[in-house]
Amino acid sequence: MKKKLWKNISISCLALTALWTLSDNHQSAYAEEDTINALISYKNEEGKQKVLGDVEDVNEVLHNVEMVEVTLTEQQLSELKKDPNIEFVDTKEAPMTLADLDTPVQPLLVPTWNLSLINTPVAWDSGIFGNKVKVAIIDTGINLIDDLPNVARRVSFVRDLPETTIKESDNVDRGGIRNNGHGTSVAAVIGARVGGYLKDQKTSDVIGVAPNVQLYSLKYADGTTSGTTTEIVKSIDWAIANKMDIINISSGLYIDVPALRNAIQKAYNAGILIVASAGNDGNDRNVTYPARYSQVIAVSSVSAKQKISSFSNTGSSMNLTAPGEAVPTINKDGKLIYASGTSYAAPHVTGILALLKQQYPFLSAKELRAKLDEQAIDLGITGIDNLYGHGLVQYPQAEDSVIEDLVDPQIEKVTDHTATVSFSLPNDTNVKKVAIFLDDKLVTTTTSNKYTMKKLQASKDYKITLKVVSRDGRSSNGTDLQLHTLKDISPPAEVTKLIASSIKINAATINWRKPSSEDFKQSKIYVNNKKVATTKESTYTIRNLNPSQTYKIEVKTEDESKNISKGVAIIIQTPLKKVLHSPSVKKVSDRSINVSGTAEANTTFLIYKGNKKIAQATVQSNGSYIAAIKKQEANSQLTVYITDKQGNSSPVKRLTVIDKTAPAKPKVNKVTSHSTIITGTAEPFSIIEMKKGKTILAKTEVKSSGKFTLKIKKLKRNSTVSFYAIDQAHNRSKSTLVNVQS
Repeated sequence: MKKKLWKNISISCLALTALWTLSDNHQSAYAEEDTINALISYKNEEGKQKVLGDVEDVNEVLHNVEMVEVTLTEQQLSELKKDPNIEFVDTKEAPMTLADLDTPVQPLLVPTWNLSLINTPVAWDSGIFGNKVKVAIIDTGINLIDDLPNVARRVSFVRDLPETTIKESDNVDRGGIRNNGHGTSVAAVIGARVGGYLKDQKTSDVIGVAPNVQLYSLKYADGTTSGTTTEIVKSIDWAIANKMDIINISSGLYIDVPALRNAIQKAYNAGILIVASAGNDGNDRNVTYPARYSQVIAVSSVSAKQKISSFSNTGSSMNLTAPGEAVPTINKDGKLIYASGTSYAAPHVTGILALLKQQYPFLSAKELRAKLDEQAIDLGITGIDNLYGHGLVQYPQAEDSVIEDLVDPQIEKVTDHTATVSFSLPNDTNVKKVAIFLDDKLVTTTTSNKYTMKKLQASKDYKITLKVVSRDGRSSNGTDLQLHTLKDISPPAEVTKLIASSIKINAATINWRKPSSEDFKQSKIYVNNKKVATTKESTYTIRNLNPSQTYKIEVKTEDESKNISKGVAIIIQTPLKKVLHSPSVKKVSDRSINVSGTAEANTTFLIYKGNKKIAQATVQSNGSYIAAIKKQEANSQLTVYITDKQGNSSPVKRLTVIDKTAPAKPKVNKVTSHSTIITGTAEPFSIIEMKKGKTILAKTEVKSSGKFTLKIKKLKRNSTVSFYAIDQAHNRSKSTLVNVQS
């Protein structure tokens, strides 16, 4: 097996709450190896296919971030870097560092101080708990503990290390200071449930900022070893594919890795909010990546006294700050701990975003981020600064105004597959639009006073919910309407633009445009009132027709309830049958690289070997043709014929490939002046001639085994004789000269 090498870059600082550098014992210097692992970003489909076809090995295609993880050679790497359809080739698999710090003693703080500091109780009092908001936690995994029953799914992107006994690829959280775990503790800050059970803690309860969120554990690092940017990229790709609302990354590095930057941009473009910790190397160190990217909300850490933590990184890319010292949370074993680091500041912001997402469900990611910045409490110098960014993250104060529901909305014009809802918009300047849900799933938003629901199923009950959306992104509680669609008794619309695109003596291809009606299922094809096929496509080839015949071709549509339309028909006439003569073909040998000859002009010449077509060519107007072929084996059988556009075909002509290749020189064993028998090997069934000058001294046929034996008279010492092999096609080999030895 070829050796694989990731060119690792060791990074010793990141944004988890425990100053814990995963890469210390897993560094490797740049070295020359047979193959290299890389993440390749492609610009278009041509670039993607170039990667898939040219590299040594494709490990995984990351469709959502438009990258491919590959193993490739140095030469392939060099060629791909020059390709204009490739955005970049990233061979740096940089270790990420968790940003958590050890908090040695339990401080005299109530477990909810951090939540009070960011105004979380206001949301809870309003019934806002982050319901149905999907949060991806890219970390060391989330353990199965009682306080986190809202983990909807656990996915691991970690690779197993063959030299360890641990199964690193499982979903177990092994990260954090003092083996407390890391991903589990981060998840608890975001969404630990209300009323959870803490082992060894009978009187305390740790509650997450948004206890009703749906958590998704995306394990990129085991905790016993460093995760890398490759696993982060794969995690982001998964988050995009599965339509996460928010991504939390409580780790980072000091290198701007193109693959990571690209993945972050793709997630941002998909409307996902991304929160990341700033790092734990002190106020004089810049914010780590990915928090430093403009698409990411960078979070620093403050104490309960709202002062910047001494360990927190700072910089011009800082967005917000949040509690990050002695934060009450839950470890991997379900026990209360107090954790420190920007790793635990970031999930406070993620939790607040989840609350805002529930309260303002119709705001875009950019609008939610703007609201987050607006609500922050300015700390430090006035305005945005390098320590606190916009300030301390805050949940906004409760809204005084109530969004009124629509008055007397109606359902009208109900059919088997459609229904129209109508309503009057409130005379309120704060009303922006109406959101329409079908069975609790958002269908659309509209500023009109009516909307037609389409593609409904016949004879089915539906719940339609109408919510008034305010200009600040809030919505009313909603008004429910019950709908029952009618029984489907009407056929679907007809096909349009039915034509015969090709008519031959024995077949016809028809094309049409399918109807856009909601209940269309498939089309039925009829020939002279007899059904011949059913298809969901918009083209079909009718076969087994007869020459010079008139046919009625009809296409009918069918819906899910088996209602069939009257149909649309065309009349076609198949052409007269025409006699085509077999083509004239020049001899084909085992040296030939093309076949040529003459045939009827403007037909198609075809060559087959068995059932496989090996070549075809168009016969020119002067009757000549030439078809390129690969060299064929001598004595193999080929068949040729011509066909025209009307489907007429000539009789098949059979060809035998002529043997024009001389056999190899015979191999002759030692010949002495005492020899009366000469042996050797040559092409089976060829004739061996032994000559001296122009005189044939002996001749024999080679056996099927390739061996031959010649009986001769004794030869003079130092005389020279020649041997030839002559095959069954009379091709003569070059001579083998033999010196008669004493």
